[in-house]
Formats: sequence, C-alpha cells, structure tokens
Amino acid sequence: MIYLMKVIFSLLLIMFISNCSIAQSFSWGPVAGLNFSNITESPSSGVTSTNKTGLIAGIKFERKFDSSFSVISKIRYLSSGFKSKSGQYDITWNMEYLDFPILIKYKFNIENVFPYLTAGFSTGFNLSAKLKSSENIVAVEVDFKNSIEKYNFELLFGTGIDINILESKSIFVQIAYSLGLVDINKSNNTSWKTKSIQVTSGLLFNL
Repeated sequence: MIYLMKVIFSLLLIMFISNCSIAQSFSWGPVAGLNFSNITESPSSGVTSTNKTGLIAGIKFERKFDSSFSVISKIRYLSSGFKSKSGQYDITWNMEYLDFPILIKYKFNIENVFPYLTAGFSTGFNLSAKLKSSENIVAVEVDFKNSIEKYNFELLFGTGIDINILESKSIFVQIAYSLGLVDINKSNNTSWKTKSIQVTSGLLFNL
C-alpha cells in the first residue's frame, strides 16, 4: 500500500506541476472555507465520534481545455479530525494536513453563471496531530502524531458554481465530499478512515 501511494502521489505531482506551468487558458486564486470532518472506525470501539469543524486555506489553479472541461490542482492547509466523549471527558482530535487535490471539472454555461461538477483525488501529508481532553475548566493536550500515518489519500466529489464578475476575474462557491481510502490509525485494533464535507469559496484571476 505504501509503494502504491508513492506511485500515485508521483503521478499527481507530475499532473500538478504540468497544470501550474501552462499559462494558456489558465486561472488561479485564493481559496478558503470550512471542513466538517469525522472518521469511520472499524471495528467500532463503542465510542461515538462527531463532526469537528476546521479551516481550509490555500491556492487553486485551473487549466481549461475547452469551454466545459478543465483540470484543477490545489495547495491547501486542511484542519481535520473529530470529536468524541469518554465518560465525563470531551475529547477533540485535531489533525492538520498539507493537502494536494487534483480534480477533473465539467461545467455548464447559463448566461455567465457556470454550475459545475468535480471529481478526483487528494493526497495529504500530516503536519500535526493533537488531542485535547477537557472536563469543566481543566484541559489536557496530548500529541499523538506518532500514532497515525504520515499521509492520507482521499476521493473527492463536489459541485459548485462559477460567476464572472469581470472579464479577468470570477468568484466561486463549492461544496465537496471527501472519503478516505487509507487507514490512518497505526494501531492494529481499529481502522480509522477520514470523511468530510468541505465548503469553500474563492476568487480566480483569469490569465
């Protein structure tokens, strides 16, 4: 699995560099939003996990091939994780990633408003992993980075809308669902696979 992940990431990196290096029909801009993340645990430990809200921030690059199809690549900071409860303790599991999505985009033209669909993959490299346990006003923070894998690999599906505001600028709003394919938990007892709903928006400069 690790070898396969290295091969897939190498291919994604080649696509990313190619996408960023071609100026014709090219656009780029900042992207920001919220990540409503959780995990799927198998087998279940009996502890119920709930969504954690985190930040998404980065840069989006888009290479247009024609009026409908394009390839999107991004560099993003992604705050992920989940929440759980153990007895009287509330626990927040915070995981931060440097994230590299590569997506295919198909859009529809409705009088300068462009609804679209996206699908692709995302490779994330873990930057930090800390859990925060609190009871009333007492809080304890523990680093668990050594307990999870250094990378994550996810499927991404989304829909959104582009709106032209000037000839050289457009804004977009998007909602996407991510589904983790890698067990990020190094423990042999349970498997953790990430899942999230991502709501983002941004501004694109068309070259």
